[in-house]
Amino acid sequence: MRRSLALLLIALLMTSTTLAGCLEASDDNNQTSEVQTTLVSLEVASTSDCANGGTLIHSGLDADGDGILSTSEITFTQAVCNGADGADGSNG
Repeated sequence: MRRSLALLLIALLMTSTTLAGCLEASDDNNQTSEVQTTLVSLEVASTSDCANGGTLIHSGLDADGDGILSTSEITFTQAVCNGADGADGSNG
């Protein structure tokens, strides 16, 4: 449950950041300039990153504007790991 909530919150945060990145910025001369979009990609974490499995969250600016976060555009990666299995409770 906590993992699902954490992933949902991260997804919402990154979505709002992405939408904010779609806005155009203006300077003092009322000229607009295009703003680069922040993108996020998810990848299954390896056991070296997360012993019990998990997800790698990559983010960065879409510098070439193709809508895909390429390896060279990744500026931050965060591992969200699953916890270890807990002990079985008593039957009852």
